[in-house]
Amino acid sequence: MSHADRIFLETTRRLAPRRLAQDDVHAALALVEAARVLRPGGALVLTTDNPLRLAASPHVKIEHEVPGLGRVVEEGRFDGAVDHVRKTVRLESGEVLEAEFHIRYYQPGALAALAYVAGLRFARLHEPLTETTPQLIALLEK
Repeated sequence: MSHADRIFLETTRRLAPRRLAQDDVHAALALVEAARVLRPGGALVLTTDNPLRLAASPHVKIEHEVPGLGRVVEEGRFDGAVDHVRKTVRLESGEVLEAEFHIRYYQPGALAALAYVAGLRFARLHEPLTETTPQLIALLEK
């Protein structure tokens, strides 16, 4: 791996957000704000779950025990653009906590279009996307 690729990966690991937004309007606004605070020539490394990988296995249920917390169940259904997730935690005390959320994921072309609208340039993906690539990692430049 080249020095530039190591820097790219380290920057991604430390600075990139896990999720862009839940819809196009909020995603565009988030990128507009990123463009506003970036200096000319600056870059944003963006990482999200890979939508191709999610589409290959659109229904997921994961259960596990977390010591000191309780039983955690996460169920997800990916519809091709939005991951609909429900998390349930059954605390050791017997109390049940539940949350439901929806995460919008973008294919590279759609992400490039959002970046353009925000005043950013979609420079490149870290690696080609396949159904087995864990994450979409993109470099956006001002």
